[in-house]
Amino acid sequence: EVSKNANAFKTTSPKFSQIEQALGMWIGTAEQRQLILIGKVICQKALEFAALLGVSESDFKASDEAESALIEFLPQFREELKDFLKLYEPRDIFNADECGLFYCMEPNTSLLTSVRKDGTEKIKPLVINKSCMPLAFRYEEITLHNQLPVDYYHNEKAWMHQDIFK
Repeated sequence: EVSKNANAFKTTSPKFSQIEQALGMWIGTAEQRQLILIGKVICQKALEFAALLGVSESDFKASDEAESALIEFLPQFREELKDFLKLYEPRDIFNADECGLFYCMEPNTSLLTSVRKDGTEKIKPLVINKSCMPLAFRYEEITLHNQLPVDYYHNEKAWMHQDIFK
């Protein structure tokens, strides 16, 4: 069922918090050393930590985000989504997509694009960076919010959050 409450969210605690903590510390150390981490390497390290902590392979499965989706529920979800979207006019439906820039690295810039379903309006792209004033603009007379063809925001992790999305 699709929630109509935009503020609804569910928080859960990790089932294997010791593995989560060990993996988090390991990732932090790897990032300080400027190592490039990919999903398979992180999964392998999680399995190693599980073994060190005495968690059996049958109890713990490491997977990256793409592997964790339950594909068998996808057709049912698509039908429910189609029924839900029938309640609205195409001009009232937007498709938005956020992505982090840089392949196999911790992104320091996020990009959000959005367009109406009927194609009549494209929203100005939104860029989120870690830097308040990117180095490329420091020596130019550019006012970020007035002269760029994008909306520009910054925060510590260059992530989209609720305040920006509003």
